[in-house]
Amino acid sequence: RLKSAFDEIDSLERNLELGHQMANQLFKSLLSKELTPRDNESDSYNRSLSEEIVIGWHKVVLKQICDVDWGNTKLTKSSYVPDGKFLAVSAAGADGQIDHYEHEANVPVLSAIGAQCGRMFYPGERFTAIKNTITLTPKVNMADGKFLYYLLTYVDLPQRGAGQPFISKGDIEMFTVVVPQSEETQREIVKKLDTAFVEIELIKSRIKAKIEYAITLRRSLLSNAFTQEETVA
Repeated sequence: RLKSAFDEIDSLERNLELGHQMANQLFKSLLSKELTPRDNESDSYNRSLSEEIVIGWHKVVLKQICDVDWGNTKLTKSSYVPDGKFLAVSAAGADGQIDHYEHEANVPVLSAIGAQCGRMFYPGERFTAIKNTITLTPKVNMADGKFLYYLLTYVDLPQRGAGQPFISKGDIEMFTVVVPQSEETQREIVKKLDTAFVEIELIKSRIKAKIEYAITLRRSLLSNAFTQEETVA
C-alpha cells in the first residue's frame, strides 16, 4: 500500500518539478523576446551585437548609459545592524539592514565574486551596497534601472578566475549591450516583464506549496503505517 501511494507521490513531484523548470524557461523566453532587438527571423541577442541594429535601438558600452562603481569596499556584513532603516546588499543579495543609504531605489547591483558571481539584484528601495558588489547607476535620459537589471540578468557577463570567479569593474564598464534609445520604450518592456514575472512567481509558489504537501503526505503515510503496526503488535 505504501509503495503504491509513494509511486503516485513520486509521479506528482516529478510533474511539479517539471512545471517549475518550465516556468523558469518561460521567463527566460520572455526575456529573450523583449530584449532582443531583431525581427522575427532572428532570435539571438549576440547576433544583434554584430549585425545592423533595429531602428530605435543602439549599441553602447555600459559606462555610456550608467555609472559603474564598486559597492562600498569599507563595509562588510559586520556593518549590518538588526534595526537598520535601510536595506544592505552584499554579493549574496539583499541580506541585511544598515543605518544609512548610499543609493536610490532604481539602481541594480551585480554580485562581483563568489558563488553568486554574475547574479543581478534589484533592491527596489534605497540601500547601501557593500564590499564585493558593483552598482550600475543609470544616467539621466539614458537608461532605466529596472531595464538594466533585466538586461544584465539575461546576458552572459564576463567573468575571470577559475576556482573563485570574479567580475572586474573595468570589464563591466566596457561591456557592450544593445538597448532602446528611448527610456519610455525601456519602461514599456519593464512593465511587460514585471507583469509576466509576477504571474510566473505565483505559479512557482503554488508548485512549491504542492511539493511541500507531497513531502508532508509521505511522512504522514509512513507515520500512520508504522503507528498502526505497533498498535497491532
